[in-house]
Amino acid sequence: MDFDVLPGPSLPELARTALGRAPAATVGEGGPAGSRSAPGQAPVRAGRDGSPMLLPASGSPLAQQLAAGPDTVIVTVPASAPFRGLRLTGAARPVARDMAAGISAYTVDLRSVEFTGGGGAPVAMADYRAATPDPLWRTAPGVLRHLEQAHMADLVGCVRAHGMATADWVIPRGLDRYGLELLVLSTDGATVVRLAFPDGPVTSMQVVPASIRTTLTCRCQAGPGHSGSHPAVSD
Repeated sequence: MDFDVLPGPSLPELARTALGRAPAATVGEGGPAGSRSAPGQAPVRAGRDGSPMLLPASGSPLAQQLAAGPDTVIVTVPASAPFRGLRLTGAARPVARDMAAGISAYTVDLRSVEFTGGGGAPVAMADYRAATPDPLWRTAPGVLRHLEQAHMADLVGCVRAHGMATADWVIPRGLDRYGLELLVLSTDGATVVRLAFPDGPVTSMQVVPASIRTTLTCRCQAGPGHSGSHPAVSD
């Protein structure tokens, strides 16, 4: 793997990934003065075109609020650094109600999508709808935890070999089809770098080179003085 060979995901892809992996969303009613009601929480799913589908409990305050047909609702889900959240704004409309299951479903016809925090960034609607979630989004959280817990020494050695000789600590903070994003800490400060997959971007974990995939998916356990049984990356 090499530093900065490939760019990371685009903003639309990051936005689709953020919604796809969010189990729940914060929902508020929007208006000229911003949120006019106390926000509620609801399970959320992503439609094929990236439209959020909200699944509030039937009869809940949020379900009643959505049933009243507000002109604008604001749906917010967490987003990866450097952003804090993804804000999706549009009009909610009912699509299903299952009284036996106690769930109502509302889809949000989007008008705008933007990242919040970290300076924020708007996402063009056409680009958002054309994008797809990153293919590694389901496995990424587990892989990142594993690398931090079991392969810290390997990661430090790798970034040192790539020229960051003063690296003391490496925090894996992103995995996507382009590669790994690492936060490198040293006495000089903090630096964000990317390690790109050879011949990337990839379409699934199965096409990641075996020498790298072994470490990303191995079942070794971290212990005192143990950094894992395989090198974290191929240099």
